[in-house]
Amino acid sequence: MITLPVSSPAIISKCKCDKKKIEAYSLITITSSINSHSLTTTTLSITARQHVVDPGTKSISEPTKAFVENSALTYKLVLNIPPFLPNLTDFDPQNSLTTDDLANLNKWGFNVIRFYAAWMGVYPHSSTEINYEYLMQLSKAVSMMENHGIYTLLDCHQDIFSRFFCGEGVPDWVAIFEGNQTLMTFPFPLALNITREPDTGYPILEECLKRSFGQYYLTEAVTNGFKMLYTNGNGTRESFASFWRTVANQFANRSSVLGYELLNEPSFPSLADVLEIGRVDQEYLAPMYKQLHEAIRQVDDQHLIFFEPCSFDLLETGFTEGPGGIEYNNRQVFSYHIYCLDVNKRGDPKSDLICEINDLILMNARIAEARKKKFGGMMLTEFGGLSNSTEGIKELNRIMEFADDQLQSWSYWQFKKYGDLTTSVSPATTESFYTEDGKLEINKVRALSRTYPQAIAGLPLSMSFDPTTANFELRFIINTDIEKPTVIYLNEEFNYPHGIIINVTPLDSLVWTSSIHNYYEFIPAASTKNRTMIILQILPQTEHWFYKILNWIREHWFV
Repeated sequence: MITLPVSSPAIISKCKCDKKKIEAYSLITITSSINSHSLTTTTLSITARQHVVDPGTKSISEPTKAFVENSALTYKLVLNIPPFLPNLTDFDPQNSLTTDDLANLNKWGFNVIRFYAAWMGVYPHSSTEINYEYLMQLSKAVSMMENHGIYTLLDCHQDIFSRFFCGEGVPDWVAIFEGNQTLMTFPFPLALNITREPDTGYPILEECLKRSFGQYYLTEAVTNGFKMLYTNGNGTRESFASFWRTVANQFANRSSVLGYELLNEPSFPSLADVLEIGRVDQEYLAPMYKQLHEAIRQVDDQHLIFFEPCSFDLLETGFTEGPGGIEYNNRQVFSYHIYCLDVNKRGDPKSDLICEINDLILMNARIAEARKKKFGGMMLTEFGGLSNSTEGIKELNRIMEFADDQLQSWSYWQFKKYGDLTTSVSPATTESFYTEDGKLEINKVRALSRTYPQAIAGLPLSMSFDPTTANFELRFIINTDIEKPTVIYLNEEFNYPHGIIINVTPLDSLVWTSSIHNYYEFIPAASTKNRTMIILQILPQTEHWFYKILNWIREHWFV
């Protein structure tokens, strides 16, 4: 899955199932691209039904007898400055999301985009003045993604609260509530002041990037800002709820919208609060999330709501339930992020061992807590931020393998640079799919374009993909009452250039077709009994000896 800096969508869903039956339909979609031109557009249909969560399995699905288990790839789109949208018409390796980009993403198998829904885009000047032009353009972007079989997860993204504090997030008029003295003394106590742009009052970006953006969460301005938001200072939490109500009202009837992610990486309102594990979640985020839930449910009672803990509560949160309570567990999703903490200036692991332990502990802790406390669904909505290096690719494969083991959908940060304000790595495009000079980072795209099931007509038990051999295996209990096929995405160009071998156990229990490039559909044979455990393997076909010799002759004799 991919991510664009300050906005991105992702898809994962499960439905509340008939407990007397094992009936599952799992949808997984991915999008990707190799270059921006001359690509055949593959369109996967978007269901007219909105997604729900099966509280028992924590999976997302269609609201039918069947449930959907998504192992989705996503990418995040963030554009931190007005108009808060990417270029939707002209391809650009750093700033566009065009039909070419979407065709590329579809070709690579990505099915969800975690996309920035900007508070300042909807309410640029005050809590009462709605920017309907922005909402129209946001709706246009959602329609473009839908036309390419890609779902949208609308994400209210923030990093460091405000552009006045070297980041992005809340509208300027919200940050100004903190007062001129607080704004002008930022980044106290890290420093007494910072050079600012004379026309906007924003800190000069080059000055901001001299520090890692995480340090700015310790500043008085940022902690005061989060406290103001969480406690409704100056009516800011009410205004935030109005923002989400407006967005939900706009997209309530759009089935291609996966849901709403309330707030990206919320921080602490004071150092004292963060020292007690879970306190920020329990005392500040839970009440705010409940209010946001209620605002959204006034106009949209169906779409999924994604909620995230304080980003500094790494091993355990303070939540006891989701924002809507247990009765909404089929429409709410626990969102979590995984990053290795021991990285170099490029964001790549310094030690494979340390990062492997880091990633495994963090993911297992999040998943175990979500299952124990019955949060609803769960999804890894952000990871990555890695280069095209060998170390970066290892870390990608490691986290995606962990996600496969736990049947978790995921979203990679980031697809393109999109004017990301807080990335201090050099070059700034290191984390994205394209280099500074516009070249596609093939190794990264190849790693992310994994074989996986987009839809499972039954109950998924396990799945695995070996990036070295391209061997794939899916185990599931089939439900022959489901009329839709099991759909497998695979990238023939990257992983199976000489074709594929399909093995099914029991023998002849499935039949298959492929009418769309890179997508295979499997249905049960007439003799297959309901609730049979199916093992489906896809292996690369080796190159025939004759063609190996022919290619050797071409390479060595006809240079």
